[in-house]
Amino acid sequence: MSKIMRCRNPLTICGIRRNNITYFIAIYGVIYLFYIFCLDFISAPGAKSDAIIRVHRSSFPENNVNKLALKNKEYVVFNRVPKCGSMSMTQLAYDLGGKNQFKVESPYEPGEKQTKSQEEQDAFRKYVFDQKPPYMYIRHQNYVDFWDPVEKEKVAYINMIRDPIARFESFYYFSRFGNNLGGGGRAKLNEERKKETVDDCVAKKRQECVKPWWQIVPYLCGQVTDPRCQERDQWAVDRAKYNIDQNYAFVGLLDELEMSLAVLEQLLPEFYKDARSLVKQDSFVKMKNGTLTTFKKPASEKSREYLMTQTSLKYEYQIYDHVLEKLKRRYSQLQDTL
Repeated sequence: MSKIMRCRNPLTICGIRRNNITYFIAIYGVIYLFYIFCLDFISAPGAKSDAIIRVHRSSFPENNVNKLALKNKEYVVFNRVPKCGSMSMTQLAYDLGGKNQFKVESPYEPGEKQTKSQEEQDAFRKYVFDQKPPYMYIRHQNYVDFWDPVEKEKVAYINMIRDPIARFESFYYFSRFGNNLGGGGRAKLNEERKKETVDDCVAKKRQECVKPWWQIVPYLCGQVTDPRCQERDQWAVDRAKYNIDQNYAFVGLLDELEMSLAVLEQLLPEFYKDARSLVKQDSFVKMKNGTLTTFKKPASEKSREYLMTQTSLKYEYQIYDHVLEKLKRRYSQLQDTL
C-alpha cells in the first residue's frame, strides 16, 4: 500500500487539520507584508537613520531619563559662605537666570549679618514665597529652616564650600589687601601687622590664627535661635552634617567645581542647565579673576598642620570631608546614568 494517502476527512490533509494550515498561512502573510513595509520604509532617503534612532530611543528609554532630578523644586536658596567663590557663583546664577528664564535676587544691606532673629527668619520665609517661581534667593546668612512641609517640599537649599585652610588664607589676606576688584582690605592694622604672613601669625599665636573666623559650620548648622550652632564643638558639626544630608538639596566644593556643576545640572536642571558651559563665558571669568585675593601666600606645612589640628578648622575639615564623599558618590551615580 502506498505510504502517501489522501485523508478521508475533507477538513484534514495528511493528518493536519485545515484550520491549522490557514493559521500558518495567515502568519506567513503578516510577516511577509511587514518585511515589504520595512524594506520600502528604510529605502527612502534619510529614513533608515531616523528609523534606527526611533528604535534606539524606544528600546532604551531609561538612557534619556534624568533619574537624579529633584521634583517640585520651585525655589532655590543659596545661603553662600564667604570666600568660597560666592561672587563667582552669584554671577553664574544671574547668567543662568537669563538663559533658563528664572528670577535671581541677591539682596544686600549695609551692616547685614549672617544671623537672624525669629522675626527676621519669618520675614525671610514669607519674602521667598511672595516671589513668582522659578526663583533663586542668594545671601550671606546661616541656614533658615522652612517649617511648613508644603513649603519645604518646594525649596532647594544649596551651598558651596572649599578647603578650610585655602578659605582661611583667602580671608586672611583679603582683609589686609583686598581683591583685584578693589573689595576688602579694610582691616584696621598697623603696617607691621598688615604685612605678617599666615606663618608669622601662627608663629606668634595671633588671635585670628588661634581662633579662626567661625563661618562654614554655622552657615550649615543654623540660626541664633539655636545658639549651639555658634559654638565651636562637635554638636554643631553633627548638626551641620544632618542638615547637609536631610535639608540641603546640594552642597558642592569650589575645589571640585566641574564635578559640582555636573551634579547640579542633573539635580536642578530647570535652574542649572548648561552651567558648565556658562562658566567659560566672559562674565564668569571676569568675576572669578576680579575677586581673586591679592598678595596671598600659601602657608607652610608646619602652619597648615597647626591650623588643621589645633584650631576650629579641624571641625570644618569634618564638614569638608563629608561633603567631598557625598559629592563623589552623587557624581558616580550620575556616571551610571550616562
